[in-house]
Amino acid sequence: MKINRSKFVQHLERLSTAQQIKEVVFTDAFTATALTPDHLLLVVAPEVDGAEPLEDEIGVNDVDVLVRALKLAPGEGNEGVEVDVYLKEHRLIIDDEDRGMSELVVSSPKTITTRVESATVEKILKATEDADEVELTRTAIEGVRGAFGLYKAEQVQIQVDGDGVRFVVGDDNTNRFRVPLADEPAPKNGYTLLFGKHLIDVFSVIVDYSAAVLKLSGPNKPIVIEDGEYQYILSPRKAAAEAKSEAKAEKKAAKKSSKKEQVAETVEA
Repeated sequence: MKINRSKFVQHLERLSTAQQIKEVVFTDAFTATALTPDHLLLVVAPEVDGAEPLEDEIGVNDVDVLVRALKLAPGEGNEGVEVDVYLKEHRLIIDDEDRGMSELVVSSPKTITTRVESATVEKILKATEDADEVELTRTAIEGVRGAFGLYKAEQVQIQVDGDGVRFVVGDDNTNRFRVPLADEPAPKNGYTLLFGKHLIDVFSVIVDYSAAVLKLSGPNKPIVIEDGEYQYILSPRKAAAEAKSEAKAEKKAAKKSSKKEQVAETVEA
């Protein structure tokens, strides 16, 4: 099939989300749903505009290698030309005619651990149908990205309360940056969601600022960022104090369980 090189590259970069997604299974016309290894980010990517459906599903172990292969030797002025992409045995062929041909080894979809079944994705998205939608402005996106890098921040908060919705970059012990998203007060009790670099990486691949939307489903619930037909589902992190408390409780429970096992072994003896 013939695919516009620049559209294909942009599709792959929006899917990989600054290389957060490394391996993926492509179906149809290079549609994909992929999860990061830490399960904090799920990406739902549509088909490539103008591409034809693949004959079979294919697994790719490193999306970045595919991106780099498409950029190997386009030549000045050829970034937007069409390249011939097709499957041949266990390879994905990128035929750029006299500019060269890449023959990339593909994998069995069964070996790709980041894949998420469509039924699971539908269930997750259905749970966000009643979410509150907030417009993501270019000012907010670029401000958060810039502050995260400038202040060497490790977290971004989404605060929802009676004063509206806002991003807060940084924490109580660091430089901070605040930017409002909406003035509408929270419909119920306020809450705060905590995110790390995954959110910044999603912001880095947003293309259509005029249509970017943030969906909020409530306390401790995943958020959805929509950029056209691309959807990014991010699970919030737990605050350090909460995570430490849970880890302490788990350690205590494990220690208690170990003592019970030792007593049982002694009684049996």
